[in-house]
Amino acid sequence: MIAKKVQCIICGDDVISTWMMSRLQAGGYRVPKDIAIASLYNSSSLNCFSPSITAVSVPARQVGIRMGTQMIHCLGQ
Repeated sequence: MIAKKVQCIICGDDVISTWMMSRLQAGGYRVPKDIAIASLYNSSSLNCFSPSITAVSVPARQVGIRMGTQMIHCLGQ
């Protein structure tokens, strides 16, 4: 990812974010100077990192309803 000049890794949940942060730091990368990490789930487990991981609170119920509606729409075509 670093060789391909990726600027940010967006992780689907905090478990992946935590794993990614640990792997990058163990590899000697500086987060966010070398590469940034963002999470689509904002739990308190991200508070233990320095620097902090950017997180977005995504309402899971609304996402599920929207995805279900789109799937039904696609099946009806």
